[in-house]
Amino acid sequence: MLERGEYTHSIFTNIQLVRRIRKLLITIENLNKSFKTKQLLKDFSFEFKKGENIFITGKNGAGKTTLINMILGFEKLDKGKISINIDKHDIGMVFQKTDRDQYLTVENELEISKILHSNSKIDDYVDFLNIEDLQRRSSKLSGGEWQKLQVIKAISFKPKILITDEISTGLDYLSRESLYELLKKYLTNNDTTYISVSHYEDEINLFADKVLVMNNGEVEVYDNRNKDFTF
Repeated sequence: MLERGEYTHSIFTNIQLVRRIRKLLITIENLNKSFKTKQLLKDFSFEFKKGENIFITGKNGAGKTTLINMILGFEKLDKGKISINIDKHDIGMVFQKTDRDQYLTVENELEISKILHSNSKIDDYVDFLNIEDLQRRSSKLSGGEWQKLQVIKAISFKPKILITDEISTGLDYLSRESLYELLKKYLTNNDTTYISVSHYEDEINLFADKVLVMNNGEVEVYDNRNKDFTF
């Protein structure tokens, strides 16, 4: 029979464990992945917690997008385990390249998002588009306008996890700054876990709580922002 002190300690320990589990949204255990003869990940383990901003960076071909695809279930693991503790419908996604429908207008895109997500708050972010004519075909938008539209659609239903992959690549400075402003507004006001692939140091320094640097199968994890990363 447990003494009172032991009983209290046991309850406290269990409460701490439950709270920790609730904060864990994605758990990666001993993940291995190779592409042909190149090992991209070797026994990689990591925990993505609620409300954290995690950035993934590294050289081209290091496996950054592959890691994202495995988390989302788009690509098979060679070995290991990925556990996602939320419904996948609670994940918002934005990729660098997405197909554009040549017939849809900006307004059509916004309305479709509202239909797909009954709790959509997309109207709260439309001003960030700076597009006066919502009847413009979305296929005619600039790269920066298109990416902002995709981000707005992804955050409109307040996902528990937001995943982006190189969304600012190829954008000019002003377009990137506008995109950052949109993301910053959203992340500041919501407890969303943000997972992003990027090679822009200013973007990493602005948002990241932790940075995963991928290189030759190894992953270095940095806890502090504003650190010089070499890869």
